[in-house]
Amino acid sequence: MIDGNPFSPATPTKWHNITPPPVNATNAVKLAYQAEVNKRAMFALVPHGRRDANGAHNFQCPAQVGNIKCPLVPASKAWPVGTRLAQGPATKSPSGKVCSQKFVKFDATDMPLSQRDLFGTSAWYQSYTRRNLVEGFFGSLKNNGVEGVRPGNVRMRGLVKHGLFIAVATAAANLRHVESFRARNPQAPKRVRRGRPLKTNLHRYKEQINMSGIRQEAFVKAVMAASSPPS
Repeated sequence: MIDGNPFSPATPTKWHNITPPPVNATNAVKLAYQAEVNKRAMFALVPHGRRDANGAHNFQCPAQVGNIKCPLVPASKAWPVGTRLAQGPATKSPSGKVCSQKFVKFDATDMPLSQRDLFGTSAWYQSYTRRNLVEGFFGSLKNNGVEGVRPGNVRMRGLVKHGLFIAVATAAANLRHVESFRARNPQAPKRVRRGRPLKTNLHRYKEQINMSGIRQEAFVKAVMAASSPPS
C-alpha cells in the first residue's frame, strides 16, 4: 500500500515514499512532485469492476492492462515500445499474490485511505483543487461590496424569487470576474464565439425595411395631396 492504494510489488523503491510539497510551495515544486507521482502511478493496481456491498474491490496487475511490462505476464511483451519495464521482477511468484493471479481482492479495511484518483497525481490535484475555487467564488458572491448575497440583504420570500435573484447575482459575479481577469491579463486569448453564424443576407432585410419606409412616405404624401383643396 502506497498513499492508501495498492501498488505492484515491482514498484521501484525510490517511489515508495515521495514527500509531498509544503502548503506554501511554489508551482514549480508542485509540478515536480506531480511528475514523480505520475511516473509511479503506472505501477498502481488497476480497479476492476465495482465494489462489493461490503466495500471489497477487485484489482488487476498493471502489466495485464498495458501500463508496464513484466516477465511474469507474457502478454505484456506485445505492449508498445516505450512501456516501462518492471524493475527487478521475480521469475516466480508465491501463490495468493498479485503476481501469480490475474485479479486480487482487497477488503475495505485493507484500504481505509483509498481514493478515486491516486493521491498526488495531476488528476488528483485537478479534482481536489475545485473546492478552493468554489469556496473562493462563494466568498466573492457574499461580499457586501458587490453582490452581497448573504442573510439580511435579501428582503423577499419565495423559492422562485430567491432562485431568480441568485441566478442574476451569479451571472453578475461571473461577468465581474471575467472583466477582472481581462484587466489583469490583457494578452490572454479570447474565447471563440460559438452559436449560430451571423446571417450574411442581413443587408437585404435592411434594404426592404428602408424601401417600405420610402413607400409609406410616398403614400402619405399622395393621400395628403389628393385630400387637399384645389389651388
